Amino acid sequence: MVIGCPWCGARFDAVMDSPAGNRIYTEDCPVCCQPIEFCITTDACNNLTRITVRRENE
Repeated sequence: MVIGCPWCGARFDAVMDSPAGNRIYTEDCPVCCQPIEFCITTDACNNLTRITVRRENE
């Protein structure tokens, strides 16, 4: 999945595993190395419904 960094605007491929339920995790941008918070939302069948990225601690 292509993600846009909320810090520098760089676009990069982010690998998402199959999450079990909703979760939040942090990954550094491969370009500017700033922390990006990924918020993953799934439905009752654990199908991915939404991914939100934002600056960590925002």
